[in-house]
Amino acid sequence: MDTYTVSTPFGTVIISDGGRKVAFELYSDIRQSRHNQALFTYIQQLQKRGVTQFNADHISIA
Repeated sequence: MDTYTVSTPFGTVIISDGGRKVAFELYSDIRQSRHNQALFTYIQQLQKRGVTQFNADHISIA
């Protein structure tokens, strides 16, 4: 399957296995708080696109 790589201001997002696997590789200068903000924003964008199931139990998305 194809693998897609997206660069962001916080690091790299790697999407593979037909979108079933998503990995985040943070840049070395990124602290946890900026990462959480980026991940929260990413989850919000996925919700706007209709995605309803996440494995993001380390942040509050409520």
